[in-house]
Amino acid sequence: MTPDDNLAGWGDSWRPDRLFDRIGIDAKYGARARCASEERRAVHAEAIFGQVKAIYAASLVGASQFWGTELASFVLVGSLLWAFSVRRTLLSSLRKLPGHLFPRRLYLERTAKISHWNFLLVFLLWGPLFTLVTFNVFKLAESTDGWLVRNLGARTPLVVGHSAIVTAQTVILVLCMSLAAYLVHLAQHKIPVLWSLHRAHHTVEALTLPALTRTHPIEFVMNGIGLSLGAGIPGGLLLYALGLGKPAAATLAIIGSMLAWRVVHGVFEHGHVPISFGPLNRVISGPILHQIHHSAQPRHRDKHMGGMFPLSIWDWMFGTLYVPVKGETYRWGLNEDEIGANNPHMSVRALYLEPMRHAWGVMTSWWAPRRTTYDE
Repeated sequence: MTPDDNLAGWGDSWRPDRLFDRIGIDAKYGARARCASEERRAVHAEAIFGQVKAIYAASLVGASQFWGTELASFVLVGSLLWAFSVRRTLLSSLRKLPGHLFPRRLYLERTAKISHWNFLLVFLLWGPLFTLVTFNVFKLAESTDGWLVRNLGARTPLVVGHSAIVTAQTVILVLCMSLAAYLVHLAQHKIPVLWSLHRAHHTVEALTLPALTRTHPIEFVMNGIGLSLGAGIPGGLLLYALGLGKPAAATLAIIGSMLAWRVVHGVFEHGHVPISFGPLNRVISGPILHQIHHSAQPRHRDKHMGGMFPLSIWDWMFGTLYVPVKGETYRWGLNEDEIGANNPHMSVRALYLEPMRHAWGVMTSWWAPRRTTYDE
C-alpha cells in the first residue's frame, strides 16, 4: 500500500493546495457548533434566571402582603385593647395611641435597631432564599400518600362522608405541623450546635415587630426543611394509614384560615403588649407565653416551645409549659450573663458571624477529646 492509497479517502483535500481549504472548513463548522452550544447555554441560563426572578418577585409580594397584614392586625387589635383599657377622652386616647403601640424606648433600643436592619435583609434576601429551599408541607403529604397508594394499594377510609374526611385531615395535619414545630424548636434549645444559631433570636432585649424575623439565615433554611419534612412525611403516612387520601381543598382552606390567625397571633408574640388568655393558656397559648420565652431569667429558660396555630398541648404534655402569675416581671434577653454590655450580638455583623463561630467552637469541642485519646 502506497502513501497515496492511505490518502485516497481524503480525495484532493490532502494536497497542499487544498489542505488549508479543508482546515478552514473544519474551523468554520467548529465555530458554528461552539456558537450553537453557547446559545443553548445562554437560553438555559436565561430560563433559570427567569424562574428565580419569578420566585423572588412572588416572595416579595407575599412578604409585603404578610407584613401588611401583620401591621394592620397589630394596629387594629392593639388600638381596641388600648381603647378598653384606658379611661380617657377619645381625643386624648388618640394622641397617646401611637406612643403606646410603638414606644420609642423599645424601638430605639440598640438590639431592637439591629432587628430592624435584619428585617430589611430578611425581606430582600433571606425571605426569597427561604422560599426557594422550603418544601411545601401539603405537597409533601400528598406526594407521600400518592407514593404509598401506587406501591401498596389504596386503603379503605376510616371515616366516610366529605365533612368527616375533611375534619380528620385537618386534625391530622394540624397536629403534625404543630408537633413538628415544637420538636424543631425544642431541638434548637437542647442541641448545642443548633442553639449556637438559635441564640441569635434570643439576644434581642426589646421585643418589637421586626423581632419576629430575627433569625440567622442558616436557621431560616434549616427551619423550612425541618418543618416540611417533619410534618409533610408523617402527615402523608397518617393520611394513607387511615385511607383519607390527599388533602382536600376544604382542608387546605381551613388550615389556611388557621394560619391567618397565626399571623395575627405571631405579631403580638414578639410585641410588648402582654396579652394572656387566662386558663386557656394551657391549651391555646396567649402571646405573653412567648414573650416570657424571651426572658433572661433562669426560671423561664427553655419554656414554651410551641406556638404553631398556636397550641400549648405539646408544652403541657412534655413539661415545658410555664404559665406566668399575674403581675410577674422579667427582662428580655439571652441570659443573666450575656445581657446589656455583654450581649454578643451588638451589630448586624455580629448577629450573622458570631453564631457560626460559636457553632464551630461547639463542634471542635466534640472532636478535641477524641484527638487527645488518639494521640495518647
